[in-house]
Amino acid sequence: MITKSVPVFALTVATIFICLGLPSMAPADLISVDWDNSDSTADGLINGNLGSVNVSVNNQTGLLSPTGGQFFTTNWATNLSSNNVPGIADPGVLSEAATIDWNLGGPVGATSVTFSEAVTDPIFLFNFLDSSAHEFIFYSNTIERPVLDWNLTNPNFPFGNNTIQINASEGNNTADSGFSIKLLGNYSDVSFDILIDGGSAADASSYGFTVLTAVPEPSSLLLLAGLVCGTGFIRRR
Repeated sequence: MITKSVPVFALTVATIFICLGLPSMAPADLISVDWDNSDSTADGLINGNLGSVNVSVNNQTGLLSPTGGQFFTTNWATNLSSNNVPGIADPGVLSEAATIDWNLGGPVGATSVTFSEAVTDPIFLFNFLDSSAHEFIFYSNTIERPVLDWNLTNPNFPFGNNTIQINASEGNNTADSGFSIKLLGNYSDVSFDILIDGGSAADASSYGFTVLTAVPEPSSLLLLAGLVCGTGFIRRR
Protein backbone atom coordinates (compact mmCIF):
# COMPACT_ATOMS: atom_id res chain seq x y z
CA MET A 1 0.00 0.00 0.00
CA ILE A 2 1.42 3.37 -1.07
CA THR A 3 0.62 6.54 0.82
CA LYS A 4 1.52 9.94 -0.52
CA SER A 5 0.48 13.56 0.03
CA VAL A 6 -1.01 15.57 -2.82
CA PRO A 7 -1.46 19.36 -2.55
CA VAL A 8 -5.02 20.39 -3.43
CA PHE A 9 -7.43 23.23 -2.81
CA ALA A 10 -9.94 21.54 -0.55
CA LEU A 11 -12.34 24.46 -0.81
CA THR A 12 -13.08 26.61 -3.82
CA VAL A 13 -14.43 30.13 -3.79
CA ALA A 14 -17.82 28.88 -4.95
CA THR A 15 -17.93 26.24 -2.19
CA ILE A 16 -17.16 28.86 0.45
CA PHE A 17 -19.99 31.09 -0.71
CA ILE A 18 -22.43 28.17 -0.83
CA CYS A 19 -21.48 26.88 2.62
CA LEU A 20 -21.52 30.27 4.28
CA GLY A 21 -24.48 31.62 2.37
CA LEU A 22 -22.58 34.79 1.44
CA PRO A 23 -23.19 37.14 -1.48
CA SER A 24 -20.64 36.99 -4.26
CA MET A 25 -19.73 40.66 -3.79
CA ALA A 26 -19.91 42.30 -0.36
CA PRO A 27 -19.62 46.09 -0.10
CA ALA A 28 -16.90 47.46 2.12
CA ASP A 29 -17.74 49.70 5.07
CA LEU A 30 -16.16 53.14 5.28
CA ILE A 31 -14.26 54.31 8.33
CA SER A 32 -12.85 57.77 9.05
CA VAL A 33 -9.96 59.09 11.12
CA ASP A 34 -10.49 59.24 14.88
CA TRP A 35 -8.89 62.59 15.67
CA ASP A 36 -9.91 62.95 19.31
CA ASN A 37 -6.76 61.39 20.75
CA SER A 38 -4.70 64.28 19.36
CA ASP A 39 -2.87 66.73 21.56
CA SER A 40 -4.02 70.36 21.70
CA THR A 41 -0.66 71.97 20.92
CA ALA A 42 -0.83 74.55 18.13
CA ASP A 43 2.30 73.31 16.40
CA GLY A 44 1.02 72.41 12.94
CA LEU A 45 0.98 68.69 13.79
CA ILE A 46 -1.96 66.38 14.41
CA ASN A 47 -2.35 62.61 14.68
CA GLY A 48 -5.27 60.21 14.49
CA ASN A 49 -6.18 56.61 13.80
CA LEU A 50 -7.83 55.26 10.68
CA GLY A 51 -8.76 51.85 12.05
CA SER A 52 -5.39 50.22 12.74
CA VAL A 53 -3.52 52.76 10.58
CA ASN A 54 -1.90 55.77 12.25
CA VAL A 55 -2.43 59.06 10.42
CA SER A 56 -0.04 62.00 10.88
CA VAL A 57 -0.72 65.47 9.49
CA ASN A 58 2.04 68.06 9.15
CA ASN A 59 1.17 71.64 8.21
CA GLN A 60 3.87 73.68 9.90
CA THR A 61 3.67 76.41 7.25
CA GLY A 62 0.06 76.96 8.21
CA LEU A 63 -1.39 76.19 11.62
CA LEU A 64 -3.49 73.31 12.88
CA SER A 65 -5.27 74.68 15.92
CA PRO A 66 -9.09 74.74 16.12
CA THR A 67 -10.79 76.07 19.24
CA GLY A 68 -10.48 73.59 22.11
CA GLY A 69 -7.91 71.38 20.42
CA GLN A 70 -6.87 70.07 17.04
CA PHE A 71 -10.23 68.62 16.03
CA PHE A 72 -13.88 69.61 16.11
CA THR A 73 -17.28 67.97 15.71
CA THR A 74 -19.03 68.01 12.34
CA ASN A 75 -21.57 65.55 10.98
CA TRP A 76 -20.23 64.47 7.60
CA ALA A 77 -23.29 62.26 7.02
CA THR A 78 -25.62 65.28 7.02
CA ASN A 79 -23.27 68.01 5.73
CA LEU A 80 -24.41 68.99 2.24
CA SER A 81 -20.83 68.82 0.98
CA SER A 82 -20.49 65.10 1.81
CA ASN A 83 -23.93 63.55 2.44
CA ASN A 84 -24.03 61.97 -1.04
CA VAL A 85 -20.74 60.10 -0.64
CA PRO A 86 -21.57 56.36 -0.87
CA GLY A 87 -21.21 54.83 2.60
CA ILE A 88 -21.01 58.17 4.42
CA ALA A 89 -23.60 56.96 6.97
CA ASP A 90 -21.60 53.82 7.85
CA PRO A 91 -21.07 53.50 11.62
CA GLY A 92 -17.31 53.83 11.26
CA VAL A 93 -17.55 57.35 9.84
CA LEU A 94 -17.07 59.64 12.84
CA SER A 95 -18.43 63.17 13.25
CA GLU A 96 -14.94 64.62 13.64
CA ALA A 97 -12.67 66.86 11.59
CA ALA A 98 -9.14 68.20 11.86
CA THR A 99 -8.57 71.87 11.09
CA ILE A 100 -6.16 73.63 8.78
CA ASP A 101 -5.81 77.31 9.77
CA TRP A 102 -4.42 79.61 7.12
CA ASN A 103 -2.09 82.37 8.22
CA LEU A 104 -2.44 85.95 6.94
CA GLY A 105 -0.89 87.07 3.69
CA GLY A 106 0.08 83.87 1.89
CA PRO A 107 -0.78 80.30 0.88
CA VAL A 108 -1.46 77.65 3.47
CA GLY A 109 1.65 75.77 2.42
CA ALA A 110 2.08 72.08 1.81
CA THR A 111 0.08 69.81 4.10
CA SER A 112 1.38 66.25 4.35
CA VAL A 113 -0.83 63.36 5.43
CA THR A 114 1.20 60.23 6.24
CA PHE A 115 -0.23 56.73 6.79
CA SER A 116 1.63 54.07 8.77
CA GLU A 117 0.36 51.53 6.23
CA ALA A 118 -0.66 52.18 2.64
CA VAL A 119 -4.37 52.89 2.15
CA THR A 120 -6.32 52.29 -1.05
CA ASP A 121 -8.48 54.94 -2.73
CA PRO A 122 -8.64 57.31 0.27
CA ILE A 123 -11.52 59.79 0.40
CA PHE A 124 -10.85 63.38 1.52
CA LEU A 125 -13.69 65.52 2.86
CA PHE A 126 -13.37 69.32 3.20
CA ASN A 127 -15.75 71.90 4.62
CA PHE A 128 -15.91 75.49 5.93
CA LEU A 129 -14.71 76.96 2.64
CA ASP A 130 -15.32 80.71 2.62
CA SER A 131 -16.06 83.07 -0.28
CA SER A 132 -12.44 83.38 -1.41
CA ALA A 133 -11.17 81.76 -4.59
CA HIS A 134 -9.44 78.47 -3.73
CA GLU A 135 -7.08 76.12 -5.46
CA PHE A 136 -6.47 72.72 -3.85
CA ILE A 137 -3.43 71.09 -5.47
CA PHE A 138 -2.82 67.39 -4.74
CA TYR A 139 0.72 66.43 -5.67
CA SER A 140 1.34 63.13 -7.50
CA ASN A 141 -2.28 62.11 -6.92
CA THR A 142 -5.14 61.35 -9.30
CA ILE A 143 -8.60 62.58 -8.33
CA GLU A 144 -11.51 60.40 -9.38
CA ARG A 145 -13.93 62.13 -11.76
CA PRO A 146 -16.57 63.26 -11.22
CA VAL A 147 -15.94 64.42 -7.66
CA LEU A 148 -17.96 62.49 -5.07
CA ASP A 149 -19.92 65.43 -3.68
CA TRP A 150 -19.90 69.20 -3.24
CA ASN A 151 -22.06 72.04 -2.02
CA LEU A 152 -20.94 75.26 -3.66
CA THR A 153 -22.76 78.02 -5.50
CA ASN A 154 -21.52 76.84 -8.89
CA PRO A 155 -21.26 73.04 -9.06
CA ASN A 156 -19.45 73.22 -12.41
CA PHE A 157 -16.24 74.55 -10.93
CA PRO A 158 -13.15 73.82 -13.07
CA PHE A 159 -10.60 71.21 -12.09
CA GLY A 160 -7.62 69.31 -13.45
CA ASN A 161 -6.41 65.76 -12.86
CA ASN A 162 -4.93 66.67 -9.49
CA THR A 163 -6.39 70.12 -8.80
CA ILE A 164 -9.68 71.45 -7.45
CA GLN A 165 -10.27 75.09 -8.39
CA ILE A 166 -13.17 76.93 -6.75
CA ASN A 167 -14.23 80.35 -7.93
CA ALA A 168 -14.72 83.28 -5.57
CA SER A 169 -18.11 83.69 -3.85
CA GLU A 170 -18.94 79.98 -4.08
CA GLY A 171 -18.33 79.12 -0.42
CA ASN A 172 -20.09 80.53 2.65
CA ASN A 173 -17.84 79.31 5.52
CA THR A 174 -20.25 76.72 6.95
CA ALA A 175 -20.11 72.99 7.61
CA ASP A 176 -22.11 72.51 4.39
CA SER A 177 -19.66 74.48 2.24
CA GLY A 178 -17.05 72.16 0.75
CA PHE A 179 -16.39 69.11 -1.38
CA SER A 180 -15.52 65.41 -1.22
CA ILE A 181 -13.00 63.63 -3.45
CA LYS A 182 -11.49 60.17 -3.87
CA LEU A 183 -7.81 59.71 -4.74
CA LEU A 184 -7.26 56.67 -6.93
CA GLY A 185 -4.49 54.24 -6.01
CA ASN A 186 -2.49 53.14 -2.97
CA TYR A 187 -0.94 55.82 -0.79
CA SER A 188 1.47 55.91 2.13
CA ASP A 189 1.36 59.70 2.07
CA VAL A 190 -0.64 62.47 0.41
CA SER A 191 0.49 66.09 0.07
CA PHE A 192 -1.59 69.07 -0.98
CA ASP A 193 -1.42 72.87 -1.08
CA ILE A 194 -4.27 75.33 -0.67
CA LEU A 195 -3.85 78.60 -2.56
CA ILE A 196 -6.31 81.36 -1.58
CA ASP A 197 -7.06 84.23 -3.98
CA GLY A 198 -3.83 83.44 -5.78
CA GLY A 199 -1.89 83.84 -2.53
CA SER A 200 -2.82 87.51 -2.15
CA ALA A 201 -5.75 87.31 0.29
CA ALA A 202 -5.56 89.45 3.44
CA ASP A 203 -7.95 87.44 5.61
CA ALA A 204 -7.24 84.25 7.53
CA SER A 205 -9.21 81.12 6.62
CA SER A 206 -9.84 77.81 8.36
CA TYR A 207 -10.95 74.48 6.88
CA GLY A 208 -12.17 71.23 8.30
CA PHE A 209 -11.12 67.95 6.74
CA THR A 210 -10.93 64.25 7.37
CA VAL A 211 -9.90 61.07 5.55
CA LEU A 212 -11.98 57.95 4.89
CA THR A 213 -11.10 54.52 3.58
CA ALA A 214 -12.88 51.23 3.04
CA VAL A 215 -12.40 48.18 5.26
CA PRO A 216 -13.33 44.58 4.34
CA GLU A 217 -16.75 43.31 5.31
CA PRO A 218 -16.74 40.33 7.74
CA SER A 219 -17.90 38.11 4.86
CA SER A 220 -14.82 39.07 2.86
CA LEU A 221 -12.62 38.19 5.81
CA LEU A 222 -14.34 34.82 6.15
CA LEU A 223 -13.75 34.19 2.47
CA LEU A 224 -10.05 34.87 2.84
CA ALA A 225 -9.86 32.69 5.93
CA GLY A 226 -11.65 29.89 4.13
CA LEU A 227 -9.27 30.06 1.20
CA VAL A 228 -6.29 29.82 3.54
CA CYS A 229 -7.77 26.96 5.57
CA GLY A 230 -8.91 25.15 2.47
CA THR A 231 -5.43 25.02 0.99
CA GLY A 232 -3.79 21.92 2.33
CA PHE A 233 -2.79 18.36 1.81
CA ILE A 234 -5.00 15.29 1.63
CA ARG A 235 -3.75 11.79 1.97
CA ARG A 236 -4.59 9.29 -0.70
CA ARG A 237 -4.23 5.63 -0.10
